Amino acid sequence: MRLVISAISLMAVSGLVGAADGPSPAGLPRYKFTVGEELVYREDEHLMPQPGGNFNKPRPFREGDWHVWVVNENADGSRRLIIRDDLRLLETHSDTPVERFTNRVFAYCDVFPDGRVLPNDTLGSWGSFPHLIDPCALFIPLPADRAALTKGWSRAMPGCALPERGERIFKCAIDPTARSEGPVVINCTEHDPMHAAYDQKESRRCVFDVAAGRLLEYTRESDERGARKGQPRLHRHSVFKLKSVSHKPLVWINALKKESEQLFLRKREYDQLADECLRTRTVKACRELTDRTRERVLTAQKSATVDPVREQYVAFLKMVDRDTTFALDDARLKETLYARGPATWELTAFDGSKHRLSEYRGKVVVLDFWFANCGWCIKSYPQVNDIARKYKHRGVVVFGMNTDAPEEADLARNVIREMALTYTNLKARPALPFYQDEAAKHFIGAPTLFILDQTGKIAEIHEGYRVDLVQRIGQTIDRLLANQAAPPK
Repeated sequence: MRLVISAISLMAVSGLVGAADGPSPAGLPRYKFTVGEELVYREDEHLMPQPGGNFNKPRPFREGDWHVWVVNENADGSRRLIIRDDLRLLETHSDTPVERFTNRVFAYCDVFPDGRVLPNDTLGSWGSFPHLIDPCALFIPLPADRAALTKGWSRAMPGCALPERGERIFKCAIDPTARSEGPVVINCTEHDPMHAAYDQKESRRCVFDVAAGRLLEYTRESDERGARKGQPRLHRHSVFKLKSVSHKPLVWINALKKESEQLFLRKREYDQLADECLRTRTVKACRELTDRTRERVLTAQKSATVDPVREQYVAFLKMVDRDTTFALDDARLKETLYARGPATWELTAFDGSKHRLSEYRGKVVVLDFWFANCGWCIKSYPQVNDIARKYKHRGVVVFGMNTDAPEEADLARNVIREMALTYTNLKARPALPFYQDEAAKHFIGAPTLFILDQTGKIAEIHEGYRVDLVQRIGQTIDRLLANQAAPPK
């Protein structure tokens, strides 16, 4: 948003500009976190009715309280914050709210007075929603200098954009229509590559208390296209308000900081073991990893004394048990698939050519399952392109396996064209039974990559988007090619 506002009117906005410009940011809006503070925010999000939609009044979608504890002043000028989000997701199929999911997420982040946030692994990932803390739900970037107050400012927020989502950019400006006394009003829009994938637009109207140095409230509007062709656009309206500010004893704050560090260590171990479980080939191997994870969490729970940490261990164990159920189901499917012989499908490509899998015996084959509205697939396409180019002259075949319905073929063609996919893409729905269990209870998610060995059997399965996808896939392909080249003993 571009802001045109006179210097005289700007100086009236809550006394933001001092008498002289200098290196000091005095007078600029800044976060003023004090060690020992506890801030509690309330979030309420509604789905709004849209033309062609199936409801005519707002429906609750998400609600929860955010607790923020200031636990440390860092040497670089930032403040260490412990954040807890008590999340409640609601069903939106009827006017009466029905609880669909509850979760309690715990993380830390380091925030500078101007709103910059440093990334760290406790914040989770967009691929692991709802085990995610988004610092930009709490903090907006503030102007770097006085010039930004008149012209508006733009800033990338690395701590609010983990590698798999891409650079997240805020464009903000002081609202010239707001009253000239009291808190300042800041309008922001935000954008990252995933917004483009979903044709998504987000804007925020924020109220910032300059004297106290904290965000008081904001309203956020989010608009994106429907998941399928012909569906109405999805519009969300969120209200975020500061409920309370209090102070905790420093002894309690120090205990919270120390015990949280142990909790985050256990969480890192859990994430590592969960990733290993995804790569196992049997239910037994996955079960051994999940049992080890749960035992370590239980042991750590016994040493916790601070209520927020003890409560988080309870939520952590629920998450472990819930994730274990999904992980074991996933492992059962993989065990079945790894034991199967080669598939025998014949599929039609989007260019009209026919392809039988049996024609590619003797070659390593990579199958990338995707659908047109899959944001994580969009993130992975450049990597799959890299794999296709890297191994093109080594006899490796890469197929995109599109799972959209026939009537959505135009959406798939648009993706192939816009993402400049260099490998052949097939209409893969007829092949899906080869990648399900006998009861067809499991559906291959997206993106999911299957690497087939030279006999046509599944050698490796990779689920979801990963930053190091090319490296992971490459290791398996290189191993298969080396085995083929090695002379028989």
